Amino acid sequence: MTEKIKDGAFKQNDYTYGINRADWEMDWWNGPVHKSYVLVDRLYDTDLNTVAKLCGNLSTYTIYYMVLDKLKLMLHRAVFTFRELAKDIGETEQTSVLSHVTGLMFHDAMILVKNVIFTVLKAILENPIAEFVIKPCVALIEPIQATIDEIPIPGLSVLFDLPGMLEDVVYSIEDNAVLAVVKGCLSGVKSKLDAASLELGVASVKLKKT
Repeated sequence: MTEKIKDGAFKQNDYTYGINRADWEMDWWNGPVHKSYVLVDRLYDTDLNTVAKLCGNLSTYTIYYMVLDKLKLMLHRAVFTFRELAKDIGETEQTSVLSHVTGLMFHDAMILVKNVIFTVLKAILENPIAEFVIKPCVALIEPIQATIDEIPIPGLSVLFDLPGMLEDVVYSIEDNAVLAVVKGCLSGVKSKLDAASLELGVASVKLKKT
């Protein structure tokens, strides 16, 4: 995008065409984000195969397309944001806008990584939680639920749905535990994004561990 600004690709007369082409190029394998697509492709071909059996109901195919879709959404959102902010301004101002948008994209990248790790960890835990936590606990409370169901008060068994309440509590605890693990994993990612921000001159956008 920096080179495009220098080449005048976003001049007023060509602004719409230039932006649309830049957006289109984000989907190209050999386009400006080629290295990102190579990393995602490697994730599918090699990296995930070593841990595929741990991924629960998520196949390597599913994870690959989840990451790819999130990456493309992030890239297209960045181009859209640039398009909206860079209207009717000169080349110097467009460079400043690009710096700001790049910083926002780094923040989106942090969220992307967080969401992917969270989803994969949840998938890994899905079957063990269901088999070794939910199932035996439901068996313990079934007699109590049966007693509640026999009480002739309309709606009581709906209000005191013990298996449903149990699942809500267990999955809430699981979500909080997984989030704590994910946040602990993100410090290295955040450091790399902060370093990239400094290198590209977009350090004014504060990245937070979300």
